[in-house]
Amino acid sequence: MPNYLKLLHAQTYVTRRSVAAAVCHSILNNDTIISTPEDVEGVLSLIRVLIKEGTQTPSLPATNSRPTETEETIEEQGWLARMVHLFTNKDSAETDFEILKIVKDAYKEAPGDRCKYTTGSLVTAGIKLIRRFKAREHLVHPLS
Repeated sequence: MPNYLKLLHAQTYVTRRSVAAAVCHSILNNDTIISTPEDVEGVLSLIRVLIKEGTQTPSLPATNSRPTETEETIEEQGWLARMVHLFTNKDSAETDFEILKIVKDAYKEAPGDRCKYTTGSLVTAGIKLIRRFKAREHLVHPLS
């Protein structure tokens, strides 16, 4: 895998984006659960082009000086948001917490205000994780 990543990152933007889109589609269409931190990091490395680069077109100077997101980039950010819920370890809340931190750190590298597309999923996953910890707390410390 490390050699594949080196080869992938040496490719053109279009090729890297096509590979990343194919990986996202495969994971989402098959509801593939990625349950270890190492696997999550590997997948995030493969789709890094969608997180960090995406496609942007400059907006009109009269309306706004910042670049605006294209429909294509917004769709890709939607894929990233949905994938958050497939990056999970149902057996270990601690591992799930570690995975969520990895995903949050990767997604915060997105340029501009793209976080508006993925933050909701991260918050929802965080709330689910908190509920898991809270439920486990009641099992560990039963009332007398």
